[in-house]
Order: sequence, then structure tokens, then C-alpha cells
Amino acid sequence: MKKSGTFFALSEDRSKPIMSSPGLSKADCVAKELPKTAFMEEESQLLCGFLKGDEISSFLKEKIYDQRVTFAFGSIVFFLYFLGALNWFWSGAKARAMLMRLKKIGEKEISEMKE
Repeated sequence: MKKSGTFFALSEDRSKPIMSSPGLSKADCVAKELPKTAFMEEESQLLCGFLKGDEISSFLKEKIYDQRVTFAFGSIVFFLYFLGALNWFWSGAKARAMLMRLKKIGEKEISEMKE
């Protein structure tokens, strides 16, 4: 919520602030007086109206789907970055191994020249 600066978790039957305890439930919204929470009065009324309505389950399903799509895209990007970094690492390891082989060959040639 913008005014109170409260981050909250939302389910089909309750709204709970992340960093502080009591939240709002459907039962709290039915009562005449709202309990004191981290939400401001306007925000509590807005959340109660939202919890009482029927559209909350479709809203939550839509948002969860959006989060899954975003997570999937981020996972694919991270995986591709990881493959590129792994390829870069293995290229460097192979180049280092080749350098060591070339040094050994060079040392053998130098020792043969001395003899």
C-alpha cells in the first residue's frame, strides 16, 4: 500500500502485512469495527471490499500466472547466460591445457638441442 508503505501477502480469505502481524480476514471485514492493523483506514476498507468480492480468486490466478511466466523467462535467460559463461570457462581451461602442452614440447626441443 502506498500511503502506509506496507507490503502484504494476499490470499482468497485474508490480507497479511509482511513485516508486522495482524492482518485482515473476511471475518474481520464483516465485523462492525475493523481491527487495528498496519494498514491505514482507507486501505483497510479497500482491502475489505476486495476480500468480500468474488473477483479475488480470478485476480490471484491471473497474477500467479503472470509471475510464473516472468519467472520462466528469467530462468531461461539465466540458463543461457550460464551456458555462455560455462563455455567461456571451458575455452579458457582448454587454452591453458594447450599452453602447458606447448611449454612441455618446447622444453623437450630445447633439451634435445643442448644434447
